Amino acid sequence: MKLKSFIIPIIIFLIGTSFNIFGGLFKILHWGLGPLNPGFLLAIGSIVEVTAIAMVIVILLRHYFKKDD
Repeated sequence: MKLKSFIIPIIIFLIGTSFNIFGGLFKILHWGLGPLNPGFLLAIGSIVEVTAIAMVIVILLRHYFKKDD
């Protein structure tokens, strides 16, 4: 298995984590920038993280079920 195949999901997961960090910061400081309220940032961050985890699961399943000819 090539570790190179995990680079995109890791980057996507880090983007989601940064959304969650900023969402938490906005929530603690009671900030809101128009449509960028804390709940929206936390929701987007969680959705992006779940997407990255799903991508890693698909990559691992493809590797597990790959036929070695």
